[in-house]
Amino acid sequence: GGFVAGDTMAVWGIQDTDGEVDIIFNNHDIRYVSDGTWTYDNKKLWNIGSSYMFYGMFPYSKTLYSMSNDGKWYITIPTFTTPDDPDKQTDLMISERRDVDPFNTVDMYFHHILSNVNIYAKISDDLDTTGIESITIKDFKFYNIRSTGHYAQTGWDHNRAEGAWTDLSGYMDIADKSDIQIYKKATALYHDYLMIPQILFSTESQPKDVNIDATFKIVYKDGTTSTYIKKGIRLSGINGTSNSNSKPISEWKPNYRYNYT
Repeated sequence: GGFVAGDTMAVWGIQDTDGEVDIIFNNHDIRYVSDGTWTYDNKKLWNIGSSYMFYGMFPYSKTLYSMSNDGKWYITIPTFTTPDDPDKQTDLMISERRDVDPFNTVDMYFHHILSNVNIYAKISDDLDTTGIESITIKDFKFYNIRSTGHYAQTGWDHNRAEGAWTDLSGYMDIADKSDIQIYKKATALYHDYLMIPQILFSTESQPKDVNIDATFKIVYKDGTTSTYIKKGIRLSGINGTSNSNSKPISEWKPNYRYNYT
């Protein structure tokens, strides 16, 4: 977490002078330096008597975002596709500051518009393991997750963006996990995967259930083994944890972290 030197965000800045509106930043790239400090080229001047509004999107892009000019100043992302590999994924965050007086530091508080999804595996605390040598996940699949969507902001709740992802299409091709020994302590199978917010059961916009398949093997202390295969397990039927509440989750929402164990 946190920004690192070289990170960039896109900023829109609106100056209001007695009803005369000027756009002083228009998708301007702002660069992170260090210790909460950002900088940019082509410096702009404060105007005494004006008020300011600032909107930010992370990361910076020349083409990914558009900003409405109807006075609402809402962000739209016509098309965004989440990469399959979490190391290549990029968080999308949005921020706004209104009624800023001149000559003040502008603090931008960002909120996520993707969902953070995590799947862990562990041996149940209720399982009698006195005769078990080991339990290994031989194969684990996580599939039918929509990869592409359109985001349209519809408003602000204080400084938090409200909006929706629609026109979902395509499916992520997430790598299977295999030969992972599990213990009483949870082991991460999928950690910090950034997903398009979406419904997890089949609907018109999502014709397939988001599912998992699991094959695991028990090795007993006497040398015998037993293999268990579970396919087509609906993720919406499994308890997930979000905001410390554990219950079945039917939909991933923006700015939420979901943990499944």
